[in-house]
Amino acid sequence: MLRKGRYDLEAFSRRDGVYGRWNAAGLIAYLVGCLAQLPFVATAAYHGPLARLVDDGDISWIVGTLVAGGIYYVLAPRLGNGMEIGRGDTGWGVSGRARSHP
Repeated sequence: MLRKGRYDLEAFSRRDGVYGRWNAAGLIAYLVGCLAQLPFVATAAYHGPLARLVDDGDISWIVGTLVAGGIYYVLAPRLGNGMEIGRGDTGWGVSGRARSHP
């Protein structure tokens, strides 16, 4: 989404590629999103303290998605690995096959 359709398909399988081994922004956003949703969980096994505010409805997935999405939106440009595809290049050749990028 943030790359606007410009992907280096060969780099998905390379450790030193554009996408690297781990996406730090994604991992941080995921963990914080999971923690943020805990107070809103309403299940038989666990009932979060803020679930009462919404008549015991389980809105944890909404809270987690919004928090994680917001954190990723902020962190992704800052924690990127600096290996971006050129601005005007979509990474696709005329034949529809992905081209490799140096």
